[in-house]
Amino acid sequence: MKKTKGEDLAGSGRTWTRDIGMGIAALIAVIYLLNPDAGVLELIPDNIPIIGNLDEVAATILLFKAMAYFGWNPFSPRRKKR
Repeated sequence: MKKTKGEDLAGSGRTWTRDIGMGIAALIAVIYLLNPDAGVLELIPDNIPIIGNLDEVAATILLFKAMAYFGWNPFSPRRKKR
């Protein structure tokens, strides 16, 4: 069976185009959360009550989804080496 462009890598359901897309999404989320422009780059202003921080929540969720896609879970318990 011949593989076509963009087919999954090693049968994991991942493709190189999806890998690049998730990497770019993670990079955008990190840049948005670091906020290098000190609030100039805001989708929803933080001074709006209750919904002001929803854009940061969405960026955090996007970052966690990208980390899970690449197999890194910072919340998983780690086993100590003996």
